[in-house]
Amino acid sequence: MTTDLRVARLLIALAAALALTVAPGAAAKDTPRCYGAASRDPLKPCENPSLRLKVTPTPGQALLKPNAICNVLHVEDLVRACWFGARKAEAKTTVALMGDSHAAHWRAGLAPIAARRKWRGISVMHTSCPLSRVVSVTPKAKAEECRKWNDEALQWLDNHPEVTTVIVAEGTTARPGFETQVQGFRDAWKRIPHTVRNIIVIRDNPHMQPEVPVCVQQAMRDKQPAGEACKRERSRNLPPDPAVEAVRRMHSTRIHVVDLTPFFCDASWCYPVIGGVLVYKDTTHITSAYAKTVAPYLERAILRLKIEGL
Repeated sequence: MTTDLRVARLLIALAAALALTVAPGAAAKDTPRCYGAASRDPLKPCENPSLRLKVTPTPGQALLKPNAICNVLHVEDLVRACWFGARKAEAKTTVALMGDSHAAHWRAGLAPIAARRKWRGISVMHTSCPLSRVVSVTPKAKAEECRKWNDEALQWLDNHPEVTTVIVAEGTTARPGFETQVQGFRDAWKRIPHTVRNIIVIRDNPHMQPEVPVCVQQAMRDKQPAGEACKRERSRNLPPDPAVEAVRRMHSTRIHVVDLTPFFCDASWCYPVIGGVLVYKDTTHITSAYAKTVAPYLERAILRLKIEGL
């Protein structure tokens, strides 16, 4: 190979490396003003008319998109832990994200925070299983599996004293009754070892009706603002959260609530499209795209708690 050819190939490789290096910054600069949750920041009201008819991703695309990437860590029977954020050698602290599938959908919002603040995030979740001593899922075999997962998840925390903060997220359900659920959360959190110095409960997001994706698609075809056309009543779609009530009754300086409802609803309505971003993947789960736009405000809310080490 001639010297000139070697130099040419080296220059091509360097150009490619530079392109990879600048791509994230370029992408950030390309993010429209007031995109997603930024359009609902109560501290800095923001409106971008160019996003009025945008819907990203579309309802069909959202169903195909997985949750945020999580790297497999280890499997201990029903506890299948994976990590996100900082690598172990670089981490300043270790944070566990625990709960049901609503914990999984918040990983997209927590991942950029974990990377920026050098948290090693460990996701420990089980679909349809809140971190609670009360289980209401059916059939019986599923309920037994859920109880076992809860026991193993709490044991996992006993075995991992490096976890100093647990972030809990759960989907709100009608069964087995509000008061029963409140007690179930309280009983579970009391069993979390005191090596975990703080527990942060993310208030569940509002829900939507099954017909909303069809409404969004129709609004897109009619060139109408889908968020406004398909909004739903807050009073109907934001039920009381028993986990939040459990925190209130425990009067513990160790347990905190983060409530992001203003980024989903105003005083009367909840919106399926906000700042050009589709909020809901289905009736209860939010899209990774929207969760990412909530990340700066989730971080702001966590920092307001003034938890040492976060």
